[in-house]
Amino acid sequence: MLNDIKVLITACGTPGFLPLHKQLSNVTERNIEIIGVDMCKNAGGRFVVDKFYQVPPASDANYQEKILGIIEQEKPIDVVIPESSLEIAKIAQIQNRIDAKVMVNDYYTIKQFENKLTLYKKLEAIDVPIPKYFEPFDLDEFENDAWRLGYPKKKVCFKPCIGKGSRGFRIIDDKKSELDILFDERPFNPHISMDTFSNIFKDIQMLPDLLLCEYVSGTEFDVMVLANENSDALLTTVKERKTSKYGLSWEGELVDSPEHVELSARIVKELGLKYCNGIQFKSNKVIEVNPRLSTFLYGDNFCEPYIAIKMMLGELTDDEVREYQDKIPIGRKFIRTTDQRFFNDN
Repeated sequence: MLNDIKVLITACGTPGFLPLHKQLSNVTERNIEIIGVDMCKNAGGRFVVDKFYQVPPASDANYQEKILGIIEQEKPIDVVIPESSLEIAKIAQIQNRIDAKVMVNDYYTIKQFENKLTLYKKLEAIDVPIPKYFEPFDLDEFENDAWRLGYPKKKVCFKPCIGKGSRGFRIIDDKKSELDILFDERPFNPHISMDTFSNIFKDIQMLPDLLLCEYVSGTEFDVMVLANENSDALLTTVKERKTSKYGLSWEGELVDSPEHVELSARIVKELGLKYCNGIQFKSNKVIEVNPRLSTFLYGDNFCEPYIAIKMMLGELTDDEVREYQDKIPIGRKFIRTTDQRFFNDN
């Protein structure tokens, strides 16, 4: 049996936390005590963790000191895992004050590439396939650039240069009528007409920082890369995304795709990323790079976050992590489900 460890995981109300908690709880070679924190007092993880703390939002000035206080109170903590995009930069900024391994990239790396324009320019420079894109300054440029991308014959899309999840992402497709969107689609439908966009911004002199991109069709792939501190990709899994809801992968399958494995290894190395990182592709074009944990597809004795934990604690060498590449349960599928918790307030 290995030594027992204590792991603190933030954002324990996120959709990926409960399956992660279950996998770590099912580890048989040691006991893992899990401390969960979240800004919501009734976060789903509160009901399954060994101990729960409510914290302010990551945007709050007291967030970092609150996290440091919890770590001090619960010491010794072995590993800290930030799960939310909103928190990773905040925790990276204080990781030298944390007496534990922190599964986070360097602050400078996170800040540099959280801007999608900076990210796309970097990927373009290293010859990684990305969508065609423009950075329009005003409405006139936006409309002209859309035409250059093939609109209205082709769909185009836009998203904020700095944004989380699917916030601000829209597809401009005039083949979908406003009536159909209103009555036949759910409220989170991402489609919008050019007229609607133009009416929103007609009296605004300068657009917010956003990217206008070609709409890339094709199969979606979610790639998770586990890298060492030298940004060498040691274990890479490729999931084909079958369906999406709310901007999340809802149904998927582990597939064998050497092309995506090779591309992802180059990206991680060139961007200087370490530990667990997610890369989203459409066909072979990179759509997003998320320098944090994302959706995993677990198998029997195959849990990427736990492999990462053991690597960070010095319990697995680089070569031992690489051996897991041949153990990936190709063909294993997943479907996301929802659940409920019932409780009385104390």
